[in-house]
Amino acid sequence: MKKILTTCRWIALEIPLIIALMTPAAAEVVYLKDGQVIKGAIIQEDDQSVTVQTKHKTWNIKREDIQRILFGEEEMELMYLLMNDGKVVKGYIVDQDNTKVIIRRDKDKAQEETILKKDIKQMSPEEIVLLEPEVAVLGGIYHPLNPGTSELKPSPYALLVTDFNLPYVRNMRIRIAAGFSDCTSAKYDQIKFKVIPVLFGAEYVFKLSFFSIVPHLSLGTAILDYDNGEGKTYRGYKGLGVAGLGFNFELIKNFLFVKTLVEYGIIIDEGTTMSNLFYTAGLGIRF
Repeated sequence: MKKILTTCRWIALEIPLIIALMTPAAAEVVYLKDGQVIKGAIIQEDDQSVTVQTKHKTWNIKREDIQRILFGEEEMELMYLLMNDGKVVKGYIVDQDNTKVIIRRDKDKAQEETILKKDIKQMSPEEIVLLEPEVAVLGGIYHPLNPGTSELKPSPYALLVTDFNLPYVRNMRIRIAAGFSDCTSAKYDQIKFKVIPVLFGAEYVFKLSFFSIVPHLSLGTAILDYDNGEGKTYRGYKGLGVAGLGFNFELIKNFLFVKTLVEYGIIIDEGTTMSNLFYTAGLGIRF
């Protein structure tokens, strides 16, 4: 009986102690100055070092090697910060309070930045895409490929383009363009042909450092003004579809661009089609 009581007393006193020792302490996240992040339970600490028990090993870390210690097990969250000046900052949240946010641009590097919350307009885990509108003025050549008996020759061509980012779709931009060309015939001096394309479409930007390749598709109308030189004139609107390939060179980062553009367009006129090429080059300014 005495042995049974002793055993019961041992169970009552020792089992809770064993359970307490086996139960991990509150998890901490230890950020080291070399960029490492160690997640585990702090089982011992003093003025010189901290001992952290992780799932696979025990770490004894010198205080001088520690950048900070935070409570919690969560991974650093990737966040997009829209600043008051319009810029977007991408970084991993290390810590924050009511006045500031501490981020890492690279999750695995120790370099950190402190950003005041009064300078932040919006914080989002989803990528923030700014409109970044751009206006470009280009000039070049309009070349009718099948002008028929009118024998229209290549003529000067002017093009005005504005485009802007499509929100929530990375690298996609909406495009609006209008052009003008006044053609003459290589054979008949009396023939006049004016074409004014007005187009709406989309382009996709393949960015390679300071150089971008930009294919686009657009639909719209061609405003035509045609005089056959024999008293017959036509003024009206015809359907127009255009496929183009642009090349952009960034002179000033995200502000000033040199642009070249080759486009193939089809004007649809009562069942017949007129094929055209447009070659242009110019400058674009992004806001």
